[in-house]
Amino acid sequence: MKRLSLILLWSCLVTTLAAHPLCPADTIVKVVRPDSVVITETDSTTQMTVFGSEGNDEYYFRYSKMYSSDALSKIDEHAKSWNFTLPLLNVEKRRVKWALLCTDLHFGWGIPLDKTGNTPLHYAFNLGCELLQVRATLPGRRDAFSIGLGIDDYILSQHTGQMWIKRDGQLSTTPYPEGSGSHRSHIFYSTLSLPIRYHHRFGNMWINLAAMPTLNLSPRVSYSYKLDNKEYSYKSKGLAYNDFGISFRLGVRYKSYSGIYLQYTPTKLFSEPAPAHYQMLTIGVLL
Repeated sequence: MKRLSLILLWSCLVTTLAAHPLCPADTIVKVVRPDSVVITETDSTTQMTVFGSEGNDEYYFRYSKMYSSDALSKIDEHAKSWNFTLPLLNVEKRRVKWALLCTDLHFGWGIPLDKTGNTPLHYAFNLGCELLQVRATLPGRRDAFSIGLGIDDYILSQHTGQMWIKRDGQLSTTPYPEGSGSHRSHIFYSTLSLPIRYHHRFGNMWINLAAMPTLNLSPRVSYSYKLDNKEYSYKSKGLAYNDFGISFRLGVRYKSYSGIYLQYTPTKLFSEPAPAHYQMLTIGVLL
């Protein structure tokens, strides 16, 4: 009887070891100093998501365990490799990141889109910056919204046989004196803008779309020429112009480095029949 009991005990022990083998647990991943860890649980699934790691705030790791007869596990991990997701989807339960920035120094060249009734331009140049930007980066760190305050300076230049002048408070043109040379005529103006942007990150690339309501500031007109070895110049302000406008901009930037932008301005600084009622397309560089 004692021998039979020992046989039964040994059989139970072997069965138990077979059902629960004694093997060390495997380490799936080790994340040093994560930014945040989110654990969610349902009746059938437990999921752990890790955002950020030491030296890499873009690190992402997700571990899912489904409780069923198949006991399926799923792992999703990426650092800075391309990981395409649809914007605004799969947003994790994580805090919104707010930032106050001084960014977006830019310069560009303008292309007038409507030439009928306008003085041909020699060139159009734009230089500006965003003095202040408040940005809210959504959970997942791929989407962000921002609003800012920008200032831009513009110069329009033409070297034709006509010069821009102020006549009765309106922008007009008149021919240069006969026999004159070294013709230069410019329009200078500035704008204050309120850029409202949506940003999305594709891997290392940030793409943003902006609507930019603008307040136009008082334009100035000037011309100069030489006649009989003498130089003549003229400057004037107080021109009639449109106070408000709007521009739309598409920008592409690599990480936080330089980028390019394309800007469309459908509104006009001067109304018809002023000889400079341009709609403008601007191509430029972000610094």
